[in-house]
Amino acid sequence: MIPIKLSQIKKEELKKWYIDLIESKVIKRNVASYYNEVESELSSYGIHNKMQDILVMEHHELKDIYNTLTTKGQVFKQYNVPTKRGKVLRVRGEKYIVDNKILKKTYDLYSDIPNSELVKKIGITVCPYCNREFINNRDKKTSAQLDHFFPRSKYPIFSISLFNLVPSCYACNHIKREKLLDISPYENNLKSDSYYEFSYLLKGVDFLKNREEIKIIIRPLMENKNNSSILQLEDAYEIHNDVVQEILKKKMIYSNGQIVEFLNNFKGLFHSTEEINRILYGNYLNEDDLGSRPLAKLTSDIVKNSKTNKKICI
Repeated sequence: MIPIKLSQIKKEELKKWYIDLIESKVIKRNVASYYNEVESELSSYGIHNKMQDILVMEHHELKDIYNTLTTKGQVFKQYNVPTKRGKVLRVRGEKYIVDNKILKKTYDLYSDIPNSELVKKIGITVCPYCNREFINNRDKKTSAQLDHFFPRSKYPIFSISLFNLVPSCYACNHIKREKLLDISPYENNLKSDSYYEFSYLLKGVDFLKNREEIKIIIRPLMENKNNSSILQLEDAYEIHNDVVQEILKKKMIYSNGQIVEFLNNFKGLFHSTEEINRILYGNYLNEDDLGSRPLAKLTSDIVKNSKTNKKICI
């Protein structure tokens, strides 16, 4: 998990831009009437927030409403009422979005959000869930999708809430689907190294020649958090043992002393040891930059921990 980091100034600018986008390009007309209808519906659940505020609430605020909706039993199972041979089969006690005019409208409004425009405005280019895929869009061809952190099929009121929309790659969005993750990239004060870290096991002595003797491990640092397991990140990363192998070789070749020498001998070419390391290892290593390139989290963790990793042969 790589946090989506926005300065307070950027966040406020984004909120203002997003409300204008929703009101002018998504709701388009009868905005006040729509807000009133939604707020009346929510008040029946004991939620008295303004819909315009819900549009730009931060994750922890949305989570409070999510907890209230869950407690009140206002969780929807699916959008369409199930049918069999043309016969409607409503299940007693289950709620269907199609039966709620206001929430159905909110659910449907999502389809009018300009995906590419929003992703570009948020300003991230790599999937924050897996840190493996670029998600920049090209013209009308989109590689970025918007995942609903709180699934809109269960919580339709969040269908167009800015900080419920997580730019993500196709694989992560479709693997997650309606599942609920424990941690959002929009969590306040989230750091990439507070949730999990990459490590590795050596399965044989010939690992420098045979990449198959290296197994990548994702080690959880927070108990009972399900992001990695739901998103199947260990399966996703098992093909990147060649990256770990290259890092281990480079660590043997380049000492800290040599890196300092490069900095001194090529003044004007390099500005810092961090820049040299980025060039050597082909990726960003600092926390604030891990969302800039795919596999940055993996690279950073292996570079930092390869000397102290416990290498276990199995």
